[in-house]
Amino acid sequence: MKAIKLQLSFYDSYACDQELDDEMGILVSFLTSEVRCGKSSWEDWILDDRQGDGTSGNIIYLEKENDEIYLGDLLNLSEKNTELKISRRQLVQLIYDWKDKVCKTMPKEVTIIRNGNDFTIETKD
Repeated sequence: MKAIKLQLSFYDSYACDQELDDEMGILVSFLTSEVRCGKSSWEDWILDDRQGDGTSGNIIYLEKENDEIYLGDLLNLSEKNTELKISRRQLVQLIYDWKDKVCKTMPKEVTIIRNGNDFTIETKD
């Protein structure tokens, strides 16, 4: 099991004081920098086979392969090319949870937990 804690900053965004250079860091970057708390169509792209095999935001790319999504860091120039493999269903659920648990209430602390292939979001004020 692995967990990353995010703290609400003065600017109503979430920051982490841990190094984020692994699979969990990619997920945190996707949620905080790409999904954020605005309107997004990530869920539509993830679930729709007609919308191509790959796309990207400002710092994270996504690639579809069958029922899996691969997320990677566009800015990672090192030889270590880390990718997060996650099911489409799980990624869409995380986006819904992010919007519902985080964006609607803006808690002081958010913890993203990975237990095998399962991800959960917990919040605390």
